[in-house]
Amino acid sequence: MSGPVTLGARVLFVDDEEAIRRLFETFLSNEGFDVRGASTLVDALDALESSWPEVVIVDKNLPDGSGLKVLNACREDHPDVEVIVLTGYPTLESAIDALRFGAFDYIIKPVLDLDLVSEKVRRALERRHLRNQSHAMASQLSDALRVLESTINDARSALSGSNLDDVERHLDTAARAVEKARQAEQSARGDSVK
Repeated sequence: MSGPVTLGARVLFVDDEEAIRRLFETFLSNEGFDVRGASTLVDALDALESSWPEVVIVDKNLPDGSGLKVLNACREDHPDVEVIVLTGYPTLESAIDALRFGAFDYIIKPVLDLDLVSEKVRRALERRHLRNQSHAMASQLSDALRVLESTINDARSALSGSNLDDVERHLDTAARAVEKARQAEQSARGDSVK
């Protein structure tokens, strides 16, 4: 089931095992994702810069280094990218490390249920979408508050000069800013419920 958040979303799948990589590339493509593959740490880091994925699924153990380096690169340079760590050699320590470094999820190979991976990618995309909405709404609220603060300061200045027309104009502007902030707040509350 594809939705507006997932349809055509860019996914980078990194695994040195060609058969696994091709299986997941094909499956996720059939699920409606735009999938790119990489087989090494170096290729994965290059793909981060060239294909701008929204979600990365990366094998923890790559031939030229740890897949956690991809996770670290995402956190440092691409914080809006969600990362799912995949491993055939699970340990509690590696799972804790992956999650502590900001991985969205951790999948153990062999993966017997491909739909589970698709669902995890969708949930990662949804979290990414909600985080981006939250940032946009916070920015709208900040803008509204700046206008409100400026208007209040202008009204104070006008009051000191006792020009009632200026005071009324500034209070109207403040009221519009408050209404805009309320609308952004209502929008944020409505979107967080969905």
